[in-house]
Amino acid sequence: MLMICLPMFVWASGGTPPSQLDWPNPREVLWYHSCGCADDCWVAELRNRKNQQIKASLCCDCEQVFFRLGKQPEQQYASSCSAFSDENKFQEINRTLQELVQ
Repeated sequence: MLMICLPMFVWASGGTPPSQLDWPNPREVLWYHSCGCADDCWVAELRNRKNQQIKASLCCDCEQVFFRLGKQPEQQYASSCSAFSDENKFQEINRTLQELVQ
């Protein structure tokens, strides 16, 4: 399977630079960037603040949402990005990642 969630700092033209989202654990940092398809192509990565190692990632490829925990294989989380397409997008990303890493 082709990796859908690309590394954070590689984004297609038209995307946005990484920005930090709220995250409750001060030892971790949650980064987000969009990569196109209006607002339905994005990557969120939860990283260890000290060594920047990726703990988890959640991404939308313009159609589906994928999740990866550490070095485990990427898996489909949802068949649609619609749950992340409203004004609460960042809160939903945060909530979903908190649920998935627990």
